[in-house]
Amino acid sequence: MTILVSLTCNAGIVFAADSATTVTYQNGIQNVYSNGEKLFQIVKDAPFMAMITGDAYLGEVPLAEFIRWLRNEISIEGGVYYIAREDLSIDTVTKIYIRAINEYVTKTEGFSCGGTKIYIAGYENIITSLNAFGHVNTITIETNGNPILNLNIGNTNGSNINWDGEITSLYQLILGKPINFDGILIESGIEQLKINEINARIGSCINNSFLDAKMPIGDAIERAEYFVDVAKGWSRICAGHSSIGGETDVAVITKHQGFKWIKRKHFYKNKYN
Repeated sequence: MTILVSLTCNAGIVFAADSATTVTYQNGIQNVYSNGEKLFQIVKDAPFMAMITGDAYLGEVPLAEFIRWLRNEISIEGGVYYIAREDLSIDTVTKIYIRAINEYVTKTEGFSCGGTKIYIAGYENIITSLNAFGHVNTITIETNGNPILNLNIGNTNGSNINWDGEITSLYQLILGKPINFDGILIESGIEQLKINEINARIGSCINNSFLDAKMPIGDAIERAEYFVDVAKGWSRICAGHSSIGGETDVAVITKHQGFKWIKRKHFYKNKYN
């Protein structure tokens, strides 16, 4: 399983992810690996990044390798999917991802995928506009390879938090109720209008002051990493095997400082490379 956190404020966008990857075999046996790659820079020298959850393979190709290949094709002049710097935007990058996935799926005989979601963050325009906002889009890749786009689930015109993967702990911490709360109320015979009213009242009682549109990007980074740590701890102490863990990778994009790694694991030692 996994935990991903996306947090936006006026200063930029933070992505944070654990490193646990669960593989389930046909006989039902599961292996949980501790060094999965889920967070990526997706355009060279520009404020764009991606996180992934779900199946780590696109057909027979590791999704991490597909993303690195596509990064080169987008960034290097002459690449199959090259985007000129003046045309770089969250819109053009997202469209290229949709196109590249569609073309790969179409030409891959017998394509199969366990279902994957890609979070893509970037800016409206990286050159001309001081007031261009950053946005987060998602692409959900269905088991048949069909990519479904969900636009602007968070932006830098304000503050927003999203989380994905094994979401129970953060759902209860941030929203103040169990993940199946609405279902419990429905089973208890409460009508939907009353459920909406109850949810609104709960929402008004919850202190979400940790979300501040004007907070510095460093504080947004601390919050995103904290939420990943909470999910890790929850998974570790709950019954069954821990499916969230490993090192936490954190990255940030800002309009004028671009993409920055805050925490990043390597499978190799820098002193040898």
